[in-house]
Amino acid sequence: MENLPVVLFVIGVMWVSQLLLTYNQAMKFNNSLKTLRAQGESAVGMGGKRYRGGRAFVAIARQGDTVVDARVMTGFTVFAAPKPFPGLNGLSLTELAGDGDIPQLNRKIRSAAQMAASTLLKPKETAVSE
Repeated sequence: MENLPVVLFVIGVMWVSQLLLTYNQAMKFNNSLKTLRAQGESAVGMGGKRYRGGRAFVAIARQGDTVVDARVMTGFTVFAAPKPFPGLNGLSLTELAGDGDIPQLNRKIRSAAQMAASTLLKPKETAVSE
């Protein structure tokens, strides 16, 4: 019982460290979104399993119906950082939102890109139906 304060202190330090690293990761992702927003309308999609293989976050910017820039963030830890992903550049949003196979994308990145493209296409679909 005399080690309890030390154990609680170590747990507290680890928890605060995790919060700071998570905040840092979120700020990096937000800064990468700023560059995408400057290039056109943008959206973020999420794909992959939560615990099995981690998540993938894909942010895309569009001009018209074409992806002009993309960022991908994958990984298990708070050290994952968004990276440019030129494999999506030039693809149409309708192609990304569809169920067709895109060879250069793995399953979780494909799922996240599909979600982001669908988000960008929704306002267009709503306007057409009205």
